[in-house]
Amino acid sequence: MLISSFSLWLLIWSRLGNSQIIIPAEVALSGFFLIRYFNGKKIRDLILSLLTASFGWYTYPQTFILPVFIFIFLLTYQFLRLKFSPASRQSSLALVVFFIGLLPMLFIIKNQAKGMAGNFGQSGYVGSKVLPVLKMKKGEFFSKLSVNMAKTLLMFNVRGDNSFRVNVSKAPQLDRISGMLLLIGLVSLIRNHRRLVTIFILLTLIVLLLPSLSPAIPDIEIPNNARTIGIIPSVYLLVSLGLWQLFLVFKKLTGRKFASVSGAILLSMTVYLNLNNYFMTYAHGLPENNLGPSRYIAEFLDKKITTNYTLYFAECCWGNYGQPEPKGIAYSLKKSRPVDYSRLITGCSDLDYFPLAIVTRHEDKFKNEFTACISGARQMKIYSRDGIFISNLYLLEE
Repeated sequence: MLISSFSLWLLIWSRLGNSQIIIPAEVALSGFFLIRYFNGKKIRDLILSLLTASFGWYTYPQTFILPVFIFIFLLTYQFLRLKFSPASRQSSLALVVFFIGLLPMLFIIKNQAKGMAGNFGQSGYVGSKVLPVLKMKKGEFFSKLSVNMAKTLLMFNVRGDNSFRVNVSKAPQLDRISGMLLLIGLVSLIRNHRRLVTIFILLTLIVLLLPSLSPAIPDIEIPNNARTIGIIPSVYLLVSLGLWQLFLVFKKLTGRKFASVSGAILLSMTVYLNLNNYFMTYAHGLPENNLGPSRYIAEFLDKKITTNYTLYFAECCWGNYGQPEPKGIAYSLKKSRPVDYSRLITGCSDLDYFPLAIVTRHEDKFKNEFTACISGARQMKIYSRDGIFISNLYLLEE
């Protein structure tokens, strides 16, 4: 956990604030309770593992596979390792818990406005990445699948996600030290005598990669560190195992003291590489050198405009990659105020509540469109800390 907490992969997702950041915790907890069930055979751990995995139905499409995988692995274990009578009882319990977790999801699908024609339809978010596979020829399917698999496996040490938003564009998902430790840990795991745990971890790595491998996914989206975020616990478990194996080797060759110092140095270098990538390399790769215009507008409003002013937008998205966006400004506000981010106002007739503040970039365009009502408006200009002009703000009392 210590190594993963400094991981660039997790740091970026925690910065984004996207709900996918919870996926590694879901996977880690469900796996933890499952392994504890293997060791102690306590029914409580069986239930906790399945219930934790059930959150996968309600997180993101790539975690739909998590509760199914945990459930099938449990059933397989019970009938292969337990006597028939306890296996039957515990399997029945597992089935009940599985369907309790699934039941709300069935109601969600049923109550969707478009039913199965929504997210799961041909043009839906999930359907568009799965259904086209059914129309592919066998050769095309296996060719694309093998290419996607190769790209995804190489994402750790060779070339990672292309998107500047979730990675240092095209850089490996792991730093060089962690990448080396991952390989050492993988070899060590395969040689491990705890066969059941080894099989579970290896299957977790394979199964949770499947949502990112669909041949229907566009080439530019492969590899994808969002759809593979569920393997983070297993990846960093192997990285930690690799570090432990090196410690044991150094301890045998040079003694405990030197091994401890070497391990601490390796860990420190890993932390440095990840933090440097996050605060320097990644930040400078963001749009407009990580200017963050939404943040400056929100800070200005919080500091200088009282919260009784309703916020409107006459323009948005004039910067690189659609910045600043009305929702981004609204979500960055620390003080609560009325905000209409559902539309861009185009004239005086759109102004419903006073007093109000209007965000716009181009002064001349705004004055031409709002001539009838801005004669008494107070104009303010918003700048970054470095003096870069961000936006105009017009205040109207009535």
